[in-house]
Amino acid sequence: MNLTTKKEGKTVYQYVKTGQFKTMQVAVRFFDDLDVETTTKRHLALSMLKAKTRSHPTRRFLEKHLESLYDTSLSAHSFKMGNVHVNQFTLHLINPFYANGEKLLTEALSVLREMLFHPAFDEKTLREEKRFLADHFRAEYADKDRYAVKRYHDHLFSDHPARAHAMGEPEQIEDVPLSEIEKTHRRMLRENGILVGVVGDIDVARTHALVKEKLPFANERVLPASFFDKRPFVAREEVRETMRLQQERLFMTLSTGIHYGDADYHAALVMNTLFGEGSESLLFRRVRIEDSLAYHISSRYLPFYGLATIHSAMKKDSVEQAKARVEGALSSLHTGDFHHADLERAKNHLVRSVKHTFDSPSGLSALALRNELLSAPLDENETIASIRSVRKEDIERIAASSSFIFTFTLGGETDG
Repeated sequence: MNLTTKKEGKTVYQYVKTGQFKTMQVAVRFFDDLDVETTTKRHLALSMLKAKTRSHPTRRFLEKHLESLYDTSLSAHSFKMGNVHVNQFTLHLINPFYANGEKLLTEALSVLREMLFHPAFDEKTLREEKRFLADHFRAEYADKDRYAVKRYHDHLFSDHPARAHAMGEPEQIEDVPLSEIEKTHRRMLRENGILVGVVGDIDVARTHALVKEKLPFANERVLPASFFDKRPFVAREEVRETMRLQQERLFMTLSTGIHYGDADYHAALVMNTLFGEGSESLLFRRVRIEDSLAYHISSRYLPFYGLATIHSAMKKDSVEQAKARVEGALSSLHTGDFHHADLERAKNHLVRSVKHTFDSPSGLSALALRNELLSAPLDENETIASIRSVRKEDIERIAASSSFIFTFTLGGETDG
């Protein structure tokens, strides 16, 4: 595997040359500030761009054309990287070496060019995309786990840029006119940082020449320099909300203060895995298996914010005991009350995850992206060695400096 980075104007191009796969991936990412006032417009613009183009005037026409290119597919999604909002468009295609050579890549990139530079914006498509997005939020409300996560984030990030949701705000959907979609599209092309990532068994020079020709970006903004708002999260009062539920959803927030790129980043990853990630973690064993307090429990590390979040579901009369057990598990990490075998299992779990990431085009593309933006290593052995080097003393030290800052529950409307 070899990474080559090129810059044309303010656009960055990354090429990961690897013979691992019989497929190829081309990802185009647009970076803008994360702002609650713009994410809905950006996500709707992304959806409309993917729907059709001037030369592919219906969704079905576009789909059939892609299918004719050896089942090439095109996906699009919005996501957050810390305080940055990203719109990403991704082409997935068979390696042209196994098909009709460079012609396949040329035709696939031509579709991407049409989509980005010659969209077919109209009121009918906007109404459809608004309906699809509104349906997504209605489904989120119907899925109580997803809805609980949303309400938890609303409270946790109430005074933080991350309060904005990647797909927008449901109450804003109907108020977005077509003129704002067109304006947002122009801003994406001119005022966003842009990074193009290509993964596959490629000739870098020839591929770069073709990508430049088909995607002639002239953006006026460089890639973001900062993704973190490292001001500490302050402790706040517990919040409980109610609705018609059979189970209580419990969330507890652990502040570690450790972000991507920090010296203790991999140690924090290991600590979170040992603490609550997977069926061999302390939380799962103690809260779920030994005490039978919860239907499920897990911990997720959020390195852009220096937090770990514990999510669980249980009966209402188990909540207080479960909180105490979670706090007790953190104390066990602080005092070293865990076995060496537990630590090794956590490391092995992470190593398997790292190997899986390095074994997929999407994973390599994401790693190359983090290498450019966050100076993260793009070396599997180096990453694994860093995980393996974490000591019990590191876990104890990080646990000692971490603290619970916020608890949220979404529960039933009565005490019964």
